[in-house]
Amino acid sequence: MAKKTPPRKQRNRKNAAQAAVDASVEINSSNCSEGETLEAVNLYEFYGFGNSLQTYTQGETLDFASIADQEKQVTGKDGTGAVTSIKNASNLIGRSISAGLPTNGSHYYFNTQQTPGISSGGVTGSNVVVFSFGKNGTQAPYIPQLVHAQDGLSTGVEYTFFLPASVTGASGANMPANHSRSLEITIAGAVAPGESVQVYNTNVAGARSATGSAFTFSASYCSTPNYTHQTMRILTSSIASGSPATSKSGIAIVYSASYTVDGTKENTPYSGLMVSINPSALVT
Repeated sequence: MAKKTPPRKQRNRKNAAQAAVDASVEINSSNCSEGETLEAVNLYEFYGFGNSLQTYTQGETLDFASIADQEKQVTGKDGTGAVTSIKNASNLIGRSISAGLPTNGSHYYFNTQQTPGISSGGVTGSNVVVFSFGKNGTQAPYIPQLVHAQDGLSTGVEYTFFLPASVTGASGANMPANHSRSLEITIAGAVAPGESVQVYNTNVAGARSATGSAFTFSASYCSTPNYTHQTMRILTSSIASGSPATSKSGIAIVYSASYTVDGTKENTPYSGLMVSINPSALVT
């Protein structure tokens, strides 16, 4: 006798299929299987930004080393296909604990669009330990067509996260002792083809200076591994200071969400984007 699909699972699958239709996601065009793609849709409908079980509230501060938070890191897969934490791609948990550093961090989403090339706008952080994610968060894969729907991202859209110099203080004065020489920035996950993430150092007038190479890694959610990461450091002594009321100096992370539209790439799930910023004692 054939095994029956539980009614709740059937409902979830039906709801996911309808959500895909509503967002014009073409399941059959995905580079992942129908089942994997529908599961990705279903998870986003629960846990994605603006949905009922959104993983984090904007600006929420919590213990990123806690078991409860680690259990929410489910979109990464290692070379064997096992689930692994993209958020901890650089072993930030272990390094923070070993160094005796606090493991509380603020959590944000890249959710505010701004005009490309304009220094103002975006989401502003207020902590020296920060995580910022694409709208899928950490409990759902990222499908461009589902997340952005009719926003027309193929024409060019930027999302920006900005950490003002006033948060770090002059030469890291507001950062933990012995870990104030630089800000360590890790970009991890996988974005859609055509998208990129670039780190900038901004001066008091808001003019940007690119730091390091752009992150452009793109592998489908069903790949093994399905993510990578890159890490850079910006010396706190290189971050311009100025009046907190008028200065636009700090660190800007710019997510250029202008994905390639070819019928498959925008309908394929990806593990999504995670950017972390934390204090460091290192200078290289």
